[in-house]
Amino acid sequence: MTDQIVKITSSPDYISEKQFVFDVLVRDFLKLDYALEILDEADNYSITFEEKQILIPDVFFDQIYKKDHKLLPEVEAYQTGYDNASLDKLPGWFANKQRTNDSGIRTLPVDVIGMAFFLMSGYADIHFAEKDTHQRRIGSTSFLVKKNLVDRPIIQEWFTILAGHLFGDQKLKPGKKLPAYSKHISHDVDQPFEYLNYSKTRLIKRLAGDVLVRKKPQKAKKRYQLYKKVKQGNYRVDPYNNFNELVRLLEKHDLKSTFFFISGEPKSEYDAIYDINHPAISDILKKVHTAGHKIGLHPSYKTRHNPDLLRKEVQKLQKVCKSLGIDAPVETSRKHYLRWDWRHTPRILQKAGIKHDYTLGYADRTGYRAGVAFPFRAFDWESKKSLKIKLHPLIVMEASLLANKYMGYTVKEAGQKIVFYHNQLNRLGGEFVLLWHNHELIEPEKLTLFKKFLSL
Repeated sequence: MTDQIVKITSSPDYISEKQFVFDVLVRDFLKLDYALEILDEADNYSITFEEKQILIPDVFFDQIYKKDHKLLPEVEAYQTGYDNASLDKLPGWFANKQRTNDSGIRTLPVDVIGMAFFLMSGYADIHFAEKDTHQRRIGSTSFLVKKNLVDRPIIQEWFTILAGHLFGDQKLKPGKKLPAYSKHISHDVDQPFEYLNYSKTRLIKRLAGDVLVRKKPQKAKKRYQLYKKVKQGNYRVDPYNNFNELVRLLEKHDLKSTFFFISGEPKSEYDAIYDINHPAISDILKKVHTAGHKIGLHPSYKTRHNPDLLRKEVQKLQKVCKSLGIDAPVETSRKHYLRWDWRHTPRILQKAGIKHDYTLGYADRTGYRAGVAFPFRAFDWESKKSLKIKLHPLIVMEASLLANKYMGYTVKEAGQKIVFYHNQLNRLGGEFVLLWHNHELIEPEKLTLFKKFLSL
């Protein structure tokens, strides 16, 4: 319908990059379509819906993009002109400080289009965040953490301001003009069993640690007994094989999850060690599928820049699933170790047939790495265009909160953080993507925390 078309006017400079943001804003966030008019003389973006028009300054692409800017943008609080107590003043950057607008048309104080590209294309990470030994961008060195913005979906908040000006507050509720709130629970199956792939050398080291370091000989005895039972084929006694309990728990709360399995053979010391063809893994795959949960791929460590290896792993998991009578296509993924490369990963995943990816989060920090909590199409740095693959930002990984090498929260603090994000997204709308490894549900405190999230 023509009255559901958003009209956008822009200058021709870097129009492919700008169209990526228009696609995300209008098609992914507002669920509408748009018509783009390119004017050589345009020095602002103009966005019109029906009779309402709003202007946005073009600062980033006009003054910063493609230039050697090594300083972090300055972030200040700006009046949004929106009559909402939580959104009347927001942090922003790329402000319009050089031009004045005398048209009388409502104008935003900051370049929201440029801000969105800055975060959602990966520009900020590529230019400002350092890498760790796994070649991942370190959250604590990122623009968002340094500017104290990682715990708020700042781009989504500015998009909400735009929507409010265009549609009015009465239509601006989650599930209407805003994304509906949902919880997406997921599990990376790195260790489906503790003892199935134990070597005798590893067993001896663990037993020695129980006796000599931890001073718990009874624990060593129990470990040895479990090891023998699992090796003899009694897989149910393995403590990490908690999938029956996990499936029942999800069913109790009427929730569906995505389980990401590794199908590739270990080619790195960081890869998980299990055979996707093992009968015990087959039982888990069938159990998960029968309960209505989704099966996704957990691409191995070395697939980061290896499209052929990734494609083989997709095909292998698909073949295994088909052999078990699971006909659902393998179209979702999360990279092992969250090894994300903004310049290459989205394109490689799409070429391998992946349509939805759930990697996009920092390993060392929870929060909103892309500034939003809704699925959006990826930007391809090679073609400078939008891709079809949708990225689902990862908000919380349990290890990010609880591991001492990362945030090092207590279980109580972690629970408070999870509730904080839940309340945020319950108000704004969006998808709360949570990653909780099955082998991190063994300790009672952690299991209780996970149950608390399910109950929210």
